[in-house]
Amino acid sequence: PENRTDHNQIQNIMSTLDNTFEPQTNAPIWKTALLGGGYASVAGILISLLMYLFDYNPMSGGFSGMLVMMLIGLILAGIFAAMAIKQYRDRENRGYVKYGTGLLISIVVSAVSGVGGQIWEYIMGTVIDPERYSKMAEAFAETWGKNMPEEALEQAMAKFEEGPQLLSILTN
Repeated sequence: PENRTDHNQIQNIMSTLDNTFEPQTNAPIWKTALLGGGYASVAGILISLLMYLFDYNPMSGGFSGMLVMMLIGLILAGIFAAMAIKQYRDRENRGYVKYGTGLLISIVVSAVSGVGGQIWEYIMGTVIDPERYSKMAEAFAETWGKNMPEEALEQAMAKFEEGPQLLSILTN
């Protein structure tokens, strides 16, 4: 008789878990997504700092130098978004995650990571190395100057000479 009670309790639990008629509520995503975005920002800042210390200028490598920087950012955001989705699924939402919820987590992680990186870029260009944008402009002109129309090159150089503008950085 005691075994029968355990079996009935297990059946009740399983029928509750398998019930698709009852609404399945999700755990809040914000703590996990914001934390994942923060970690991605810190990792990006550390990589950017290492590149700065080794005097890497993405404008001097031509298209491949800019591509490397973009790929690093995308890979970091992807890794930390995947880690945040996995943590949310395994630790906070009882082992499952809906597609839309996973997509929202990855968007939030990527957005927080992007904003953190842009704020870091502003700090780099104003506080740490105010000459950063002039160095980038010189490398840009050397790499791309021959392949661009004169007026396009002048517009690009004017943007570099403005330096980092907080409003444009945040909107980017």
